[in-house]
Amino acid sequence: MTRLTKYLIIIPALILTAMSAGCSHSDSFTISGDIKELADRPVKLVVYNSDSVKTLSATAAAGRFTIKGTSADYAIAVLSSMSSGPSVRFLVRNGDKLTLEGPTIDSLTISGSDPNEQIAGFLASNPGLFDGIYPSSPSPSMSSISPRAANKAIADYVDKEGTTVAAAFLIAAYYDPTIDPAASTALINRFTTTDETRSLLASISEAVKNELNTAKTARVHSFNLPAAGDSTVRFSPSTQSYTLLAFTTADTGAKRQKITSRLRELSDSCPRRKLRVIEMSMCGDSATWRSVIKRDTLVNWPRILLPGGPAALQVRHLNIGQLPYYILADSTGRQIYRGSVLAAAADSIDRRLK
Repeated sequence: MTRLTKYLIIIPALILTAMSAGCSHSDSFTISGDIKELADRPVKLVVYNSDSVKTLSATAAAGRFTIKGTSADYAIAVLSSMSSGPSVRFLVRNGDKLTLEGPTIDSLTISGSDPNEQIAGFLASNPGLFDGIYPSSPSPSMSSISPRAANKAIADYVDKEGTTVAAAFLIAAYYDPTIDPAASTALINRFTTTDETRSLLASISEAVKNELNTAKTARVHSFNLPAAGDSTVRFSPSTQSYTLLAFTTADTGAKRQKITSRLRELSDSCPRRKLRVIEMSMCGDSATWRSVIKRDTLVNWPRILLPGGPAALQVRHLNIGQLPYYILADSTGRQIYRGSVLAAAADSIDRRLK
């Protein structure tokens, strides 16, 4: 077992540690949503509890939907559109009646639960530091504008608020244990496990570990897909030394310009036989996608619309949960880098090709 795997197993267990003492007052939880961007599209909720991973769904009507589920202990819930786009993560347990409201999934207000409101308060008090992090599984995202600053903010929160449910969630969701393993161990050890919950924690940790390992070791497959300009992208990992797959969403303006500028630089930096850059958009519908890409300039990389989003057959096995998200693969399809920090992907390319 590697040191990183060890931390990936331990950290999600903290969620149950600080939470198992409470008693529920119902045999189910209810989530009522009003998210304008969903319109009449289906929505998915994945619940990671002590011994299983459950997927629930509903179809929104004018953005409104209701989902009911069960979890005796606190569990991590991940909400996303069935088609594409970012996801949002929060806590659920039996007895909760949560309300999710906002124009988009990544700009929600979550009410009806003290821990979720505390988490929202923490994120709001650190503007920009955790932007663009939408993990789809209960494990450290290891992706932030500044991972060290993110770690420090979370450690400071634990110092101030103690080993609360919200603190445990923040460590599991956003803390990168690989930056300073000793400090990570010290922080984690402040949360204690009991004999009563140890087997429960082990089962959820094993489920998380298996999911993460499957996604990380999966190979990038060949595909033929239609692209912008009425063209077709015929891709095989073996036709170039490395491939950078950039999974993007419907962002426009300065945010997209920053991404496209870097993709252009990377595509220009090496011959195609050494590096190929491919953008795979998860906008959800072709009209939105065409509106987004028509503003692009000096495009030298193929742009593909992936209507199925993260669930599309070509990428489903890669477990793409955060947008934007980047995967660098070698000529065998083996993943060299995966994460939501484009600069980290670029550094990985530089180390290998320059």
